[in-house]
Amino acid sequence: MTDQKTNNPEESWKEMIEEFGNDHSPLGPKLSKAFTEDSYSLMWHVSWFKFAGKMIGDKGKTLVFDPLEGLGAWTVACETKDVIAALPIIDSYEKIRAAWPAENILFEKNTERLLSADKLFAGVVCFDIGEHKSRTEWESFFKDGSRIVVDGGIVIAGGRGDELAQVLKKAASANFKHVFMFGQGQPHPCISPADAVIVLAC
Repeated sequence: MTDQKTNNPEESWKEMIEEFGNDHSPLGPKLSKAFTEDSYSLMWHVSWFKFAGKMIGDKGKTLVFDPLEGLGAWTVACETKDVIAALPIIDSYEKIRAAWPAENILFEKNTERLLSADKLFAGVVCFDIGEHKSRTEWESFFKDGSRIVVDGGIVIAGGRGDELAQVLKKAASANFKHVFMFGQGQPHPCISPADAVIVLAC
């Protein structure tokens, strides 16, 4: 890759394509818009999924709630084993499945079935990209998460907002013995911007 002192996005992008290839299927509408209009926020969100994948590691099956049209699940899958990606109802299952044909990623839209399992996942990942989850929804998420992860499994969740840290901490602490907080101004290479917060519960 280009020397870090060089600040030429076009050259960096060209080198990245040469290294990784440029044969990806067309992106969905949300990702296309994010790349075009708000690429910084998109990269922040991708870095959260990368962080989650690193924390879970190669321990087993991972459930990823993916609002990034497959990019979130794919990012986690680069660090873990098999991933089941729960897609939002509004997303096109067929288009996303075609865009991300990796054998270790299974896309699902029936989250009720996934959340009714017992001790099935080594990790569960959920980031509130749209910043609209309520306190009650987070409480329900961590309650379900504590049931569906295996012994020693972890649940990772987060988003942005000044009050989110306390909401996540309280919801996670009610269901898990150990809760670790990242972000909220703490320097970390994977967690930006400054008001981002991520909770790891196990």
